[in-house]
Amino acid sequence: MENFNSKLMRNQEASRESFNSNLNGSNPSLVFQNEENFKDFIKSNLKRPKVSREFIQSIKDKVKVS
Repeated sequence: MENFNSKLMRNQEASRESFNSNLNGSNPSLVFQNEENFKDFIKSNLKRPKVSREFIQSIKDKVKVS
């Protein structure tokens, strides 16, 4: 099974190659589509850490004290 980093690297290389080839052909819609695909890939594979309510409350309490 392919991990996130290898997928990201493969996608970046494909995007870079496509972008460079499209610069010569001047096809902006294809460049835009590649960028959108890359953004969608990142959004679907990136997991943001969750923060607990207790952690947020502790920061608020520290700000109130200061």
